Amino acid sequence: MQRGVVIRLGILAGTCSIVVSAARGGFQSTRPSFDVASIKRGDPYALQRFAVSGRRFIDENAPLMDLIQWAYHAANWQVSGGPDWLQSERYDIEAIKPQTASANVNLFQDEELRMMVQALLEERCKLRLHHQTKTGPVYELAVAKSGPRLTAAAAESDDQNEYRGVGDGMRTSHGATLLGRHASMADLAFDLSRKLSRPVLNKTKLEGLYDFQIEYSRRDEDDAPSIFTALRDRLGLTLNPAKGPVDILVIDSIERPSAN
Repeated sequence: MQRGVVIRLGILAGTCSIVVSAARGGFQSTRPSFDVASIKRGDPYALQRFAVSGRRFIDENAPLMDLIQWAYHAANWQVSGGPDWLQSERYDIEAIKPQTASANVNLFQDEELRMMVQALLEERCKLRLHHQTKTGPVYELAVAKSGPRLTAAAAESDDQNEYRGVGDGMRTSHGATLLGRHASMADLAFDLSRKLSRPVLNKTKLEGLYDFQIEYSRRDEDDAPSIFTALRDRLGLTLNPAKGPVDILVIDSIERPSAN
């Protein structure tokens, strides 16, 4: 434990919780952390829930691997190592952000919250990891010769839990749906890297946020075009194969969260 750091044990929702604060005159980390947090085993048969309500962060019935990927901006193929229980066991996490935390930040774009979750995983689960970078196959997301066909995002909502970014929409009779809401080109590149299991580097030089929806084929029997064709024809963007940096997140060690 670092000198000058005080850990107080308390009770939140019937489980053991941790409060971390800096002792006067001692070391104080610049990385934000939760005021209080609890972790307990979840119900593997219950629905998952991921939300923020005011200062309260909630992640219910989720594998810790999912939380690690979210906290460190990593796609599933980017994470290496770790025990099998990271995928099979589910946990309930409830934490309170400090009063000084940024307000009115959407859950999916809250970088400060990601750092708090990183600190929680390292403190409670003894997570230790490192990055490895190698050169390998990548795609470069670029603007097509015809120019971009993107629509600026609509007015923002006050709902912190409203999805913002890029994800999967409702599947149709033709194929899968790629949905963007208040999405940056970096958001699009990250989601495409998960779908294609290969790094996608944002080379568009496009700033701002956009709303879009395209259909594409994920199966041979789908009527929709491939993701490459859909991006070009609907959004005016191309995916060009190249060689580039491939970042891998390596889990060196992790423990199940202790009950005390």
